[in-house]
Amino acid sequence: MSEVAGRAFSAPMRLLVVEDDPMDITLIERMLAREFPEMSMVIVDDEREYARALEEGDFDVVITDLNLPWTDGLSVMRDVHERYPLCPVIMFTGTGSEETAVAAMKAGLDDYVLKKPTHFIRLSAAVRTALARRREHTRLLEIEERYRRLFDRIPVGLYRTTPDGMFVDANPAMVAMLGYDSADDLMETNAADAYLDEESRREWLRRMERDGTVTGFEVRIRRRDGTVIWVEDNARVARDGEGNIIYYEGSLEDITDRKATAEALRRAIETWVSTFDAIVDGVALLDGNGIVIQCNAAASAILDRPFSDIIGRRSHKLLHDDGPDAHAGPDASSAGDRGSRHTQEDDGAVGGDLFERARRSRRREVEIMERKGRWYKVTLDPILDMDRRVTGGVYIIRDITDQHRAEEKVHASLREKEILLKEIHHRVKNNMQVMSSMLNLQAAYVESDSTREMLREGQNRIKSMALIHEMLYQSEDLSLVDMEGYVRTLTNGLVSMYMCERKGLRLRVHIRDIRMGIDTAIPVGLIINELMSNALKHAFPDGRAGEITIRLDRDDGGYVLVVGDDGVGLPEDIDPYSAESMGLVLVNLLVDQLGGRMDVAREGETEFRIAFREG
Repeated sequence: MSEVAGRAFSAPMRLLVVEDDPMDITLIERMLAREFPEMSMVIVDDEREYARALEEGDFDVVITDLNLPWTDGLSVMRDVHERYPLCPVIMFTGTGSEETAVAAMKAGLDDYVLKKPTHFIRLSAAVRTALARRREHTRLLEIEERYRRLFDRIPVGLYRTTPDGMFVDANPAMVAMLGYDSADDLMETNAADAYLDEESRREWLRRMERDGTVTGFEVRIRRRDGTVIWVEDNARVARDGEGNIIYYEGSLEDITDRKATAEALRRAIETWVSTFDAIVDGVALLDGNGIVIQCNAAASAILDRPFSDIIGRRSHKLLHDDGPDAHAGPDASSAGDRGSRHTQEDDGAVGGDLFERARRSRRREVEIMERKGRWYKVTLDPILDMDRRVTGGVYIIRDITDQHRAEEKVHASLREKEILLKEIHHRVKNNMQVMSSMLNLQAAYVESDSTREMLREGQNRIKSMALIHEMLYQSEDLSLVDMEGYVRTLTNGLVSMYMCERKGLRLRVHIRDIRMGIDTAIPVGLIINELMSNALKHAFPDGRAGEITIRLDRDDGGYVLVVGDDGVGLPEDIDPYSAESMGLVLVNLLVDQLGGRMDVAREGETEFRIAFREG
């Protein structure tokens, strides 16, 4: 083996030439020296030198003839690639065919140059291209190696699976997370088998199919040893040009500790809130400006306000903005309380604000106050920082009413009476329902239309009274009837009975936040029943369209009931105050029972206006 050195050049190349023809060797040197002046050539022309050159591997490119005394060019290519996969091999030969060239290229040959004047001038370009390809290949391998090092060292589990879920790649963090000894062991498993429940896997697949990605998917999975962990999965789908799924790839992070911490925090907050709300005294936490930032359930109950109406308000306003019901009592604080007397006249002044007094004194401030018939001891302790500056406060409102135990007994007694009263209302309603059913049964045997109508009117009156008792026994408040719900239920029943939707009639009910006792609600309901029944029967003849309006409003300490319609109006010969029809007679009697006054407007729309007070 001999070495031929070229002229100095900036990018030296090491060339192995496997050739037994000296003229061809000279031709190779002459063709390449122009472009690679500093190259070095190692020439082998027998089997022993060839074996030694392969062993040393000191070359960047191999140029070989096709036919050699001891081997052939394809064998040389295979020998080189077996030892040095990245080393380019170029065949430089005067023999061979196009088929041979094609076969060699398919087998991995980098280029095929014929020893003909019109072809061998390509040799420099072939070498240059082969070197560039090798450099690019080397660069890609280095990138892949860096990626693989990152893939293997990143502390988050990385994976890739087939569309069926079989693992095809996973980094060590993923292998360790799932409890396997090696990636090969993990490759024999299916990702779906790790899910604790099948529905979670189906949901993962649904999101992947819909969005092409899954982000922040938290799920419980089972490790190889059976232990269960929480993980967060972020993955995407890879598809080919036709949209078919090639694989899924993603990252898996063990969030078991994070979940445990979040659960512990949730339980701690829940415990704090439940403990805070378990305190029987009303407690409110204030910021440095005396604004409530938190309060417990007892404070909400004592102040008779929802939480949303307490948080964000000044504590002083919550206790003293209710007028005569919130006034100061005598100062019952002891010397140990270091309290100060507070009167209602102080409400508008800074001195009357318990928090402001505590801010100035930097000590506990106490006042005794009556609120809505109960007496409370209100204590405010300022919260001080290291420099004794007030940064907040703790409000404690303690019920000091002596009748607490007696009140509990009264509540227990009331609950028993409420149960009994509900049962009474229930039975009264049932009995009235029986009466209504009997009238309905009787009407079936009556041939006279007028008699049947009278029975139906009586049935409606019974139903209006029964409805009161039904609403009372279903209500938490057994003493008051929600008039809006009652009237709407009553009128809807009449609408259904007279089928006024077929006549194009509209019903307008205007009642808001009015509750009445049973002694008032029953006559009011009967009046509405009578007047609306009359309107439905007589005010809209021959399918005439129109509107019936029912309104109940508060007025000067009492109530005003209005029942009107825009129908044909009352006949001129009917006096609503002395009419002999059963309905109007009953209405007048009921108005007298309420101690009210009825006015009837007949011009344009018919309107019955009844003013009364609840007894």
